[in-house]
Amino acid sequence: MSGIPVVRLVRRTSFSAAVRSSDEHFRYKGFGYNYRLEAYFEGEIDPLTGMIINLVDIDRWLKELTDQLDHQVLNDLPAFAGVVPTAERIALFCLRELERLLGESGQKGRVVKVRLHEGDGFWVDAFAN
Repeated sequence: MSGIPVVRLVRRTSFSAAVRSSDEHFRYKGFGYNYRLEAYFEGEIDPLTGMIINLVDIDRWLKELTDQLDHQVLNDLPAFAGVVPTAERIALFCLRELERLLGESGQKGRVVKVRLHEGDGFWVDAFAN
């Protein structure tokens, strides 16, 4: 261990979307959800900025991500073609998108986890490798 402190920050946003799930007894059932997304970032504090990742960038990435999902029928998106967009799959999609956006930015730090709340009583955590 290097002895350099690592800090974790969490940013939260939300979006609303619908999901169609197939069921043998019903042709298609559709559900609308209010999702809450938490993105967990970790890294060393930059001595110049005092931050691990610029919050303005994190907010822009979260907006770019949720703009793809907000008020959509998730089944109709290419990311979920041929599969039911379960909370697990949505969380994993969000994690991968944030990893991609952070990587493209060239900033230090990493996405360590995404927590997706589907309504008030259920959530899924997707962890980075």
